[in-house]
Amino acid sequence: MIYQAKIEQIGTVYAVEFPDIKGCYSQGESLEEAIEMAKEALNGHLSSLIKNNFGIPKAAYTRGYPIPVLPEVSFALQLRKLRGKRTQKEAAEILGIRQQAYRKLEDVKNTNPRLLTIEKVAAKLGGRLKINLIQEKVF
Repeated sequence: MIYQAKIEQIGTVYAVEFPDIKGCYSQGESLEEAIEMAKEALNGHLSSLIKNNFGIPKAAYTRGYPIPVLPEVSFALQLRKLRGKRTQKEAAEILGIRQQAYRKLEDVKNTNPRLLTIEKVAAKLGGRLKINLIQEKVF
């Protein structure tokens, strides 16, 4: 899962913007620092959207610097998509687990599912979960 960052040099700083994600900005004193700050801004912003149950924008912008989404953030985003319009309680009932256990799966800071759990969640919620565990340098 990747979003593209628009990075422009403005004076002595590199300004970062994610055109697909309103309000997600950062900056750095060099291009390399701007890219690192973009990773933090992207994953922090997406984590906040997940936590506050806001919609997650599609990655549509294609002309910038590719910034990867961390595996735990990607998992939570995909899980939210699989859940669809169901509540966490309804999803938990389908999985045969307590609501608190399900909530933890969608919590970026606390999720740590086993592979068997990921497989079970995908099968019972009727979809697929793709987890990229290796963060390649994509730019």
